[in-house]
Amino acid sequence: MENTDFKLRGLEQRLKQHNEHLINDLKLRLKQHNENLTVCFNLHQKVFLKYRDKHRAEEAMVLGSGPSLNYYQYDKSKIHIGCNRLFKTMDLDYLFLFDAEGTKEYLYDLFNFKNENTKVFLGHFLRDMEYDQDQSYWFHVHNIPEKFSQVFNSELYYIGRGASTPFTREIYTDLSIFPLMDYRTVVHHAFQFALFAGFKKIYIAGCDSQLNGYYDGSQQDVKWTGNSYDHVVAGWKKFKKFADVYYPDTEIISLNPVGLRGIFKDVYTRQYVYDHPELLREDIEIMD
Repeated sequence: MENTDFKLRGLEQRLKQHNEHLINDLKLRLKQHNENLTVCFNLHQKVFLKYRDKHRAEEAMVLGSGPSLNYYQYDKSKIHIGCNRLFKTMDLDYLFLFDAEGTKEYLYDLFNFKNENTKVFLGHFLRDMEYDQDQSYWFHVHNIPEKFSQVFNSELYYIGRGASTPFTREIYTDLSIFPLMDYRTVVHHAFQFALFAGFKKIYIAGCDSQLNGYYDGSQQDVKWTGNSYDHVVAGWKKFKKFADVYYPDTEIISLNPVGLRGIFKDVYTRQYVYDHPELLREDIEIMD
């Protein structure tokens, strides 16, 4: 009997310690969540609030850097929101750039990029994670250094990855409060901004979402991209559901889709179809 009581007391003690650990962990996560939200709110009120519904009467081109971008004929009547390396070869109204490692070949060229017509947004992880050279080094490798806040006509913004909160995979309508959703591609940030800015029609071009290189002929570094495009496409599918609910009046068109076929409305240019004649066996829409 005494032995049983001893075991029960031991079990009660372990359960108490376990529950205390859970409660302390929840308190820490709640503290981090509140701190993250406060930091993000303070920054995004300055950065994004002024763009809410700014472009309600206009059309946007959200541009990735996949090979299919070469089939896009630049249309000056549209607002161009581009990502990463596109600032080197295309006139953009807005540029979103994120991932210091993935953009290292041209990242520092931003200091010589002084185009008053291009607003530059530089993505930053919401909070610094505990540094572990063996396990978390990717965070410090990929985060764009604070010194890039000196880039001409630029502002920093936060993404949710790196925060031990629900922020990472959630999409929010109000960018002036919350971080941007991250499914391993900066073009998601550009697209979320386009929704927030109120465009009546959004075209997506050059977002191939495949390991087929870039529009300028260069190739992805498989070491860093790996299976990222599985996450990228999953993110686009989540955006489709999100837009159907919160932006039902916004028309979204994939121009010459590759990895995004069947997610949004698919439209093809004549030259793309000419170079991919197998598409003629399908019921496709060709742009006039």
